[in-house]
Amino acid sequence: MQFVTEWIRNIIVFLLLATMLHLILPNSNLQKYVKFVVSLLLVVLILTPLFKLLQTDVNEVIANFNEEKYVAEGSVKNSIDSKKKEIQALTRAYSLEEMATKMKKEVGKEFEKQY
Repeated sequence: MQFVTEWIRNIIVFLLLATMLHLILPNSNLQKYVKFVVSLLLVVLILTPLFKLLQTDVNEVIANFNEEKYVAEGSVKNSIDSKKKEIQALTRAYSLEEMATKMKKEVGKEFEKQY
């Protein structure tokens, strides 16, 4: 909260100084350039909190990104491994079932031939 109050106070002080500068300058061609510069400074002053938010340590951001990437890769690998095991179990069960049905058919044919 202190940051916001300080930011607003800086804007107010700047506006007071800009007004005093405007009153001191005579009406001339120079006044429009002064207004332009003052307005640019005001925009920069208003955008200061945004600049402070964007001002971060690049190495820290990269390190955090890499950590998140490794965690995500680990969870993806775990998910892939679990799916792989499920698929292998299903294929084993299916192949055992197929072998059992084929053996029953063959045994049935052998019994028919013998009896």
